[in-house]
Amino acid sequence: MAAFSTQAGDTILAPTVGQLPSAPDRRFMHTAVWTGGEMIVWGGWDGPNVFNTGGKYNPGTNSWAATSTTNAPTARYAHAIVWTGSEVIVWGGFNSPNYFNTGGRYCAPSGSPTPTATATPTSTPTATATATPTGSATPTPTATTAPRFTPVPRSRPTPPPRP
Repeated sequence: MAAFSTQAGDTILAPTVGQLPSAPDRRFMHTAVWTGGEMIVWGGWDGPNVFNTGGKYNPGTNSWAATSTTNAPTARYAHAIVWTGSEVIVWGGFNSPNYFNTGGRYCAPSGSPTPTATATPTSTPTATATATPTGSATPTPTATTAPRFTPVPRSRPTPPPRP
């Protein structure tokens, strides 16, 4: 462990590289959320691979535990994640060439993901604009063009010569 001190005098213990068995694979464009007791990381991309895996980091024990992949959403990155107070909700994201309108709910205490419902598009009536005649002409404002200013170059002071 490496120890760091803050300006307030608190000591922070940070693991050094290689001391975290069970940590998720390295990745970017993943999401992470703090539950109040642990950090949950999910999804992401490492270049060739897109993940539907994650991990839970407990700073009190300095340990990782893998999140379950049973019923986990499809692998994705650039998605949204939120902690509700009892579960993590994952939504949206991308996995070339697909943009997702699906997600999943992960109940952190039980460790089990469940799919979220996907909205089914339904047609809704749309109001149609109808012209209403008026007794007199109504003036319509027209766009005006504001004068454009040409930037004036500023002279720069000449730096003193170097010794």
